[in-house]
Amino acid sequence: MDDKSLSEFIERASRLSRERSERLSRDEVRAIALETGLSEEDLEEADRQGRQAMQRGEEFMARKRWSDAIAELEDAVALLPSRSEPRVLLGRSYAGRFLATGDKAARRRAEEIARRCLKTEPDNEGAYEVLDLIAAEVPGGVAHGEEGSKISVTGLVVAAVFGGAGLLGLLMVVAGVFWLAAEVEEYEPSGATEPFDRFAEAEETLQEVEMPEVDDSRRGTHELDVELQDETDFGLDIDVRSSTLDVYRDSSFYRLKAMLINDGEYELDELRAKVEFFDGNEQLIATSSDERILDSHEATLRPGDVHGFGLLIRANPDAERVRLIYDWGDGTPAGTDYSSSSPVDIEMGPDHSQWKLEVAERSQYWRQTPIGEGGFFRAAFEVTNDGGGPIRLLKVEVEFFDAGGSKIGGSGTYVVASGEPPMLPGETRLFSSISSTSEDYDHYRLSVASMR
Repeated sequence: MDDKSLSEFIERASRLSRERSERLSRDEVRAIALETGLSEEDLEEADRQGRQAMQRGEEFMARKRWSDAIAELEDAVALLPSRSEPRVLLGRSYAGRFLATGDKAARRRAEEIARRCLKTEPDNEGAYEVLDLIAAEVPGGVAHGEEGSKISVTGLVVAAVFGGAGLLGLLMVVAGVFWLAAEVEEYEPSGATEPFDRFAEAEETLQEVEMPEVDDSRRGTHELDVELQDETDFGLDIDVRSSTLDVYRDSSFYRLKAMLINDGEYELDELRAKVEFFDGNEQLIATSSDERILDSHEATLRPGDVHGFGLLIRANPDAERVRLIYDWGDGTPAGTDYSSSSPVDIEMGPDHSQWKLEVAERSQYWRQTPIGEGGFFRAAFEVTNDGGGPIRLLKVEVEFFDAGGSKIGGSGTYVVASGEPPMLPGETRLFSSISSTSEDYDHYRLSVASMR
């Protein structure tokens, strides 16, 4: 493949990923790749080598050869951009290096990877497990580095374009661009004292962040009061379900589970927030900016709607109180008359028959994609918990069929993720399903994929 085709592929893929603020699906990767000169054989080879690299990485992990595991899994991440498994394994490998050696750089890298996973998959249990691992104490308390080979995705791009890296190098570029475009996010620097600011993730190696020494009496879980400040003029409120600070020996994490309430007269599409931490003397000691409360790919909130969300932030262990500031939002004036939502059947399955859900379709459309054959399906649904207990996790599968009843695709969407407040009896949540489908799409069906 010539440099011109490669450049066009990178530019188009990066632009579409940025516009949608999410990773591209496998179908979209394929469509862009084929349009810019890659063959089906190239994509199949990338997938094959990626799976082999992931398998070798897991074998090295089992033998606690962390440097070798990291090198293999960096390859797998680049070659399998639409899969979360290699990223979680890579985070666990860095966590393993940290626990084995006390290497703080490995700990920061593990945290960085886990947080990137949670940005796109807030329900990813593996990412939460990585954060739990790095919160553990270091055996012996000795911090030192471990030399190991790590492949830089940025370096692969340069090598492939300018160094004639051959097929594998080109494949790494093809897949690796999605890791860069969809995963690497830039964070706004906060206005708090520098040692307690959120990690800056623009560079692959993060700057050292020193946390204050923690008094043994402070370690444990603390409930923190939350003050809401709405600067958007959208008329928004909050229902805090839990607000805790977990303090460990040399790290602290703040977890918030809450419901966003739209009490205004606007339809809300996106919302960002800033979190300020105060100590016992009411001094501002840390700030975390650009926290995502509602994303554009999620269901739009009409007046009266609620939205469950969760935040996980590395915080100052001396925090005693939190101020949550809704500081940016995107919305439009609400309509005066909405059509009634249409009831939709959902297949519960034998494993979930003890639960009762009511589902209704609020909106649905299908449109032709601008990058090739097929199109995009998008629908918004209302889900009500008609059972007698709280739902802590709910994933719904949306399956697509042609006019003859043959299945042509599907996608899963979390209505309630593990990092969010449980859905209480009688409570209604919204979810949006967005997926690429073939042009043969005719209708969909809903089923419960997982629930607890």
